[in-house]
Amino acid sequence: MKAAGVKRSDSEIALIVDRGYGVAIELIDSAVRQRPDAWNLAVLQAALSYDRLQFKQAQKGAQDPVQANEYRKAAFAAFGDAARRYVAAVNRGDARDDSGVYRRWFGAAMGTAELNFLRPEDLPKEGSLQDDQIDLIRKSMQSLEPEAYDRHVASFAGDIEEAVQRSAPEIKPRLVRHALRVVGDHPAGASMRSMEELYRDLVKDEIKLRLALDGSDRVGVDEPFGMLLSLRFTNSVDRETGGFAKYLQNGVFARVGNQFRQMNYRDELQKTIRDALDKNFTVETIGFFDAFMPPRGVVEEGQDGWLEKPLAYIVLTRKDPAIDTVPAVVIDMQFTDQTGPVTLAIPSNTPLLASGAGSDMRRCEALEVAQLVDVRAVRDGDGKDAVTLEVRMRGNGVVPDVREALAGLDSPLAGYRLADGGVVADPPIVLESASASQSPMMMMRGAPTEPKTGYPEPDADGMYRLPVERSFKVTYVRDQGAVGDEFVLPTLAAGIDAKLESKFYDDLDIMPVVGATVAVDVPYWTTAAIARRAV
Repeated sequence: MKAAGVKRSDSEIALIVDRGYGVAIELIDSAVRQRPDAWNLAVLQAALSYDRLQFKQAQKGAQDPVQANEYRKAAFAAFGDAARRYVAAVNRGDARDDSGVYRRWFGAAMGTAELNFLRPEDLPKEGSLQDDQIDLIRKSMQSLEPEAYDRHVASFAGDIEEAVQRSAPEIKPRLVRHALRVVGDHPAGASMRSMEELYRDLVKDEIKLRLALDGSDRVGVDEPFGMLLSLRFTNSVDRETGGFAKYLQNGVFARVGNQFRQMNYRDELQKTIRDALDKNFTVETIGFFDAFMPPRGVVEEGQDGWLEKPLAYIVLTRKDPAIDTVPAVVIDMQFTDQTGPVTLAIPSNTPLLASGAGSDMRRCEALEVAQLVDVRAVRDGDGKDAVTLEVRMRGNGVVPDVREALAGLDSPLAGYRLADGGVVADPPIVLESASASQSPMMMMRGAPTEPKTGYPEPDADGMYRLPVERSFKVTYVRDQGAVGDEFVLPTLAAGIDAKLESKFYDDLDIMPVVGATVAVDVPYWTTAAIARRAV
């Protein structure tokens, strides 16, 4: 075209190619009508119809979903018609065995007719047109004579086993599961059944992802509460896999398919958690445990021989009081079977929550409360500027709200009142003890040593917690009446077990408070001082 001086855009070229597919399919359709017994022509028609669909899907521009769906229906209908003609020919004795028609049909249902370059997003979803093809393939095979059926199932199973060996790890379990829907309990599927049994037993009986609610199930609405995400597994899985530290690290070189590349497992885990919870919850912060923290022995459903490795401590809030279930978090984890690496989706449990807006205080160990008072505006100004109280709380687990932790917040200074919206809370922060990156120097030195403060220990209920920090700013504004001569420090509320530290601003210095109040020294000639003397 360029030699003839004709320049066409990509969309124009795509349109020409699509028309070419249409002409070819029409010609083959005409030939099939003239030779109804020529099943091989019907297979060619089906293959062209599916190639046309894949060509349209490969275009970078916007696709017409209605047209794409029509192409998909036409391709699958053509495969079904080709299989029907093929079965009739085989049963009459007019055709030799050629299970390629079923391999291509099954491959089209998986996303690629030749079962190569399979992608997770192309695999059939339950209830979809692609998913329906699996049952149609099985029924078509079963319409063959018994001996022919046995030969075709054996050939089909062999094709799938070869495809499994060259498939990406995350493809294998789903490919095997769909293939067994066709093969059923036929002896030819023994190898695939052993693979599927291995996958099932691993997920069901040897490794479990556990979401545990920290404290009461009364979590309220827009009130922070904590959850622990941990991995429980048998001693044998720990030995066979070499542990699960990599899922808490970034920059890890791992085998992906047939090659090695750098993986950011911890970033992927964080995204997985947020994607799972974000619909009905606000994930305030996620803290990850040290990758090299050794697992501890636990009893799982009455059985010994299990280990638990904490992965993440999650602080979140519920958006709606009617939400009564925390959705499952699903992590893709790598294992090895007889075909090589395989990726299995490990789903967590789904903890229940109490409905309603009521909530209970969360348990927080080793709570420390630090408050910093700033009354300089009263001393330096005319009494109209704000007085502030900054509160920082830190403890193991979700720290309480400032109103739950401190008493006497509303009116600590005469002549001032709590401002409207005067209590502002910063988002909580989970303090982590280790970096996510795996540096080359760390690998050369071997496993890192235990932190000076030690690894987190579970409480009596088996809950692991990480330190959580949260800051609040309380603002007071001028009210009626004279300004008082002291700011009465808030005290720990009843039932709060914590260490309280109080400080105040003295010019540019921060000084510890001696006693229960901070003196408010108002200069003699300020408006505030005159108002105080007038009273």
